[in-house]
Formats: sequence, C-alpha cells, structure tokens
Amino acid sequence: MRLNEKEIEAVKNAVRTHFGDQVRIFLFGSRVNDAKAGGDIDILIEHGETLKGSRLIRAKLKAMTDIQFALGERKIDIITTTPGETAQPPLIVQQARKEAIEL
Repeated sequence: MRLNEKEIEAVKNAVRTHFGDQVRIFLFGSRVNDAKAGGDIDILIEHGETLKGSRLIRAKLKAMTDIQFALGERKIDIITTTPGETAQPPLIVQQARKEAIEL
C-alpha cells in the first residue's frame, strides 16, 4: 500500500468526522499496488443508511476537502456504499471491493 501512517490517519479522521465512527474505509486502485508510482487516492466508504441525497454529497465533499488540507493538493476519488446495498452493487463498487485494503 502506498500511503504512509500519517496519510492513513488523515483519511480515517476526515472520513469519520463527516460519516461517523461506524464506517469502514477502504483504499483501492493504483495506491494498493506497491509496484506502481503516482496515482490518485481512491477511497471506498461503507456507511450506514442514514446519509442520503444532499447530506451524503456534503459529507463526501467535506471529507475530501479535509483530506486535501491534511495531505496537500492531491486527486482524491471517493465512492460510497452501504453494507446492505442492492444484491448487485454498481460495477465500480464490485471492482473496488475485489482489490481494496481496509484502512
């Protein structure tokens, strides 16, 4: 995994601040591969069903902003899902779950 402890803590703190403590946070994409270089920070957040619509969008944007303040200008992608999401989650969620590392 190509995030150091400081970066991991910044991501976890930002996400928990805006999504609550009962979330699961996963890193996926190029940052899980130590052989690659660069790349954006791809995060999958599994949260409860209490955040929907504009509240969910606001939480994503605030978490992303906090991560950027902590780590500097970086491209960050956040996707969200709920543990009980439909039997067939979107393809991006399926792919992220296959390669994800929980933070």
